[in-house]
Amino acid sequence: MTSQRRGFTLIELTVVLTVMAIVSGVGILRYAGALATYRVDLAARRLAADVEQTRREARATGTPYFFEVSAADSRYRHGPAFMRLLSANLAPTRAERPDTVFLSEAPYRVSVTAVSRTDAVKYLIFDGYGAPSQGLKIELTAGGDRVRRVSVDEISGNITQD
Repeated sequence: MTSQRRGFTLIELTVVLTVMAIVSGVGILRYAGALATYRVDLAARRLAADVEQTRREARATGTPYFFEVSAADSRYRHGPAFMRLLSANLAPTRAERPDTVFLSEAPYRVSVTAVSRTDAVKYLIFDGYGAPSQGLKIELTAGGDRVRRVSVDEISGNITQD
C-alpha cells in the first residue's frame, strides 16, 4: 500500500510562518528608517528653499524681509520685516500675513532640535540687498537619529545643507 501525502505538516507551516514573520519585521524596520530619512531630507530642502526665497524677495523688492525659526513648536515663518513688528490686534489680511510652516505636522513630522542662538525663537533679517543680519544654523531631527542641518552664512548669505 502506498500512501500519498496531501498537504503540509503543522511543523512545516510553523517554520514557514516564522520565517515570513522575521522577514516582515526586518522590512518594516527598514521602511520606518527610510521614511524618517525621507522626511528630514524633505524638511531640510523646504527650509533651505524658503530661506533662499526670503533672501531673493528682499533683494527683488529692495526692502528688508525676516526669517524666524522657533524650536519650541518646530515652526518657521518668513515675510516682509515690517510684518514681524505688527501687533496681532491689527489683523493683517491673508496677503500681508507672513508665511508659517509647521515642521512637526504632515508631511514633514520632524522637530527643530537646535538653533545657533541662545533664545527659543531665532530670526534673521535680509536687508534690501539680500544680505543677512547674522548667521543661522538650524538642526532638524526625525526618528530620533536622522539629523540634517541647514546653515546661513553670516557674510555671504549662502545656504548650505548637511
